[in-house]
Amino acid sequence: LYFTRIAPPEIQYLTTATARGEQKTITLPDGSVVRLNAESSITFPQQLAGLDSRSIQLSGEAFFEVTADETKPFIIHSEDLITTVVGTTFNVRAYPEDETIAVTVATGKVRIATSADQHTETATEVLSPGEQGLYDKRSARIARTQVKVERYLAWKDGTILLEGASLQEATDILSRWYNAEF
Repeated sequence: LYFTRIAPPEIQYLTTATARGEQKTITLPDGSVVRLNAESSITFPQQLAGLDSRSIQLSGEAFFEVTADETKPFIIHSEDLITTVVGTTFNVRAYPEDETIAVTVATGKVRIATSADQHTETATEVLSPGEQGLYDKRSARIARTQVKVERYLAWKDGTILLEGASLQEATDILSRWYNAEF
């Protein structure tokens, strides 16, 4: 029996992605809802039973409505930024080609932290409603600011708000949204 001990079951992951010009809504196994914006993808465990946390991988942009569970934090890995919540609504914009990763909080509190690897945190911020954490990929620093949340969440309701956006940001957003080059 000692030599034939049973290995724990391997965790199965699912990946959902959107193409340019496409948006998608996904309900995760815990009941949390994720709205993926264009050119985005998430990878998540098929089953959450027996896991200590609800951990997913994000590339691109998504709005999260996280089901509250005090015993299992919801963790989003987007490049070198780790976003941790228990139950709240917020947006994460983490396109690989962008110089920054933005986390914008609509309700609840969100903790963001940078990490060179998944175990060593180097900077941490706790964000409240109406705040945005902006992670600079080059300097590995986080800046926290007050923002108009509507500007960053309008896409999920089918609206593009470009107020205050640079020409480069505007063309990037429109290119993803309409699957066209500008």
